[in-house]
Amino acid sequence: MPAHTLKWPLATWLTVALLNTSVFAQPVGTSSGHARSLGSDLLERNRSDRPLPPEDKNLPVFQLPALPSPSPESQPLSHRLRVYCRMIRLQGNTIFPPSDLERLTSPYKNRHISNQELQQLRYELTRYYVDRGYINSGAVIPDQNVKDGIIDIRLIEGRLERIEIEGRQHFRESYLKDRIGLGAQYPLQINRLQENLQLLLENPLIERINADLRPGAQPGLAILKTLLKEKAPYQLGLVFDNQIAPSIGSYQGTAYAAHRNLTGHGDVFSAQGRFAEGLTGYGLDYWLPVNRYDTTLHAWYSHYDSDIVEVPFN
Repeated sequence: MPAHTLKWPLATWLTVALLNTSVFAQPVGTSSGHARSLGSDLLERNRSDRPLPPEDKNLPVFQLPALPSPSPESQPLSHRLRVYCRMIRLQGNTIFPPSDLERLTSPYKNRHISNQELQQLRYELTRYYVDRGYINSGAVIPDQNVKDGIIDIRLIEGRLERIEIEGRQHFRESYLKDRIGLGAQYPLQINRLQENLQLLLENPLIERINADLRPGAQPGLAILKTLLKEKAPYQLGLVFDNQIAPSIGSYQGTAYAAHRNLTGHGDVFSAQGRFAEGLTGYGLDYWLPVNRYDTTLHAWYSHYDSDIVEVPFN
């Protein structure tokens, strides 16, 4: 059977191994020292009988080509401690005359500069924007292979990513965003934004505005969070005075009511009635801002009846 065939070579190998072990370990009729000598002689004889591999003098000799040393221009800018700068190209500037920024970059040209000096230049360019109100604008030095001594610097001019408004009650969000956005046009400039918020605060329906400018999702983007507190849009009044022509009476009374934010777009609807000895009547007014610049449409209607009551003209 195949199982018996596989067992026989294993049994034979074990038998030979055991026999060899008995010869070296316990030789008959000898002392322990003589046994060690005999075992050593047999081992040495066994080693000397082994043929050494022939020495081949014709083996091929492999010579590896030398690794080329990388040229400085092939290394990225971030891997180089110093680099020769012949020209600095500024990309993305739409605000300042090129000559203004040239005064900042000229001290770094036509010489070797270090990474630390490049970071100093980046800081100076960013500071130039921030000092002039462009608080989320600045310079970025991308990793690059500098060729012919030309270093590229990217200028990111900030913009407003979105406006978030909290606290509104009667205003529509679109109305407020349109007017706040007038001061947040590209590129974002903090002084212009503050002036526009001050103008919006002059609206008689707004009591207070708190604004917080925060970084956006990417460099150069900002989020404006505003907290608004509105005033009540309702107005009621009753007035008595003598500001009337004597021919129709000595005194008059005026009652009026107004809603100063009827649809949430800053539109005003008012109604009033006037009463005197010789006067009765009423009037209606409607004011509607039609764009973000508060160009306003005005419509009104009035009807009055009067009689002359002054003696002797009555």
